[in-house]
Amino acid sequence: MKDTTVGIRPTWVDNSLFPFESRFVDIDGNTVHYIDEGSGPTLLMLHGNPTWSFLWRDAIDALRHDFRCIAIDYPGLGLSKPHAGYRYLPEEHADVVTGFVDALGLQEVTLVGQDWGGPIGLAAAQRRPGVFDRLVLVNTWAWPVNGDLHFEAFSRIVGGLPMRFLVRQFNLLVNAFIPTGHRRRRPTDAEMAHYRNALDTPERRQASAVLPGRILASREFFAEVEAGLAGIAHLPTLIVWGDADIAFRAQERERLESTFTSHRTVIVEGAGTYVESDAPEEFVAAIRDWATE
Repeated sequence: MKDTTVGIRPTWVDNSLFPFESRFVDIDGNTVHYIDEGSGPTLLMLHGNPTWSFLWRDAIDALRHDFRCIAIDYPGLGLSKPHAGYRYLPEEHADVVTGFVDALGLQEVTLVGQDWGGPIGLAAAQRRPGVFDRLVLVNTWAWPVNGDLHFEAFSRIVGGLPMRFLVRQFNLLVNAFIPTGHRRRRPTDAEMAHYRNALDTPERRQASAVLPGRILASREFFAEVEAGLAGIAHLPTLIVWGDADIAFRAQERERLESTFTSHRTVIVEGAGTYVESDAPEEFVAAIRDWATE
C-alpha cells in the first residue's frame, strides 16, 4: 500500500541516529508517522510514553535483516500529527493502531508492545482476530489497576493538574522518564535531544501529559482489554522484562505469565523500563532465539 498523506521529516532528526525512511499515512484524519524496514516475518512495534518510534532504532537496525520491522508513532507523539479534537486517550490510540493495521493490510503480525504499547496493541489484536499470531510483551500490563496503591499514587500525582502543567511547560516526562528508564546505560545528549524535540512545545506535550491520568481514568478500556485476553491467551508469547524497572514490577510480569499459557520469559538483569534501548543486544537476541524455536 502506498502512503496516503504527505508528511515532512523534521530537520532535527539525525539520519545517523535514525537511519530509516520516514513514511506517513492518514488514519481517520491523523497524519501517522511510521517506519517500515526489512523483510520477513512482520514485527509491529508499539511504544509507550513519552517515547516514539525512535525508541526501537537499535533493535530495528539489527532485526531488519531477518524481519519486517514496522514502528509507528501515536498521534501527538513522535512525528505524528493528530486531527482537531483528538484527545490522546489510549482508546483513541488503539483505534489508530487498528486502522493502521487495516490500511497496510498486515497479516501474520507479531505484536511487540512496550509500556502503553502493550494494552493498546492487545486491544488491536483482539479486534482483528487472525491478523496477530505472536506476541512480544515488554514491561507492560493489560488490566485495570485501580485500587493498586503503586499505580494509584503514580496516576493521581503525575496525572494531576500541577504535574500536567509541569509536563506541558518543561517537558518533565521526557527529562525524568527517559534517564530513569535506562538503568544499564545513560542516554546520550543526542538521544535526549530527539525525545525533547519530538515534544518541543506545550501543545505537543499535551499527549504525554494526558496518559498518566488515564491509567485510572480509562478503567473501562482496560477492563475490555482484560476481558479479551482469553481469546488471545493461546498465542505464542515472549515476555522480555527489565528487572530494574521502577514502573512495572515482578507481579505484573507474573500475571502476564499466568495469562499467556504458551510463553517464554527472558529477564534482562539490571535493565529499566526501556529494555529495547537500555540493553538492545539482549533484546534482539531474545527475539531471535524465540523466533527460531
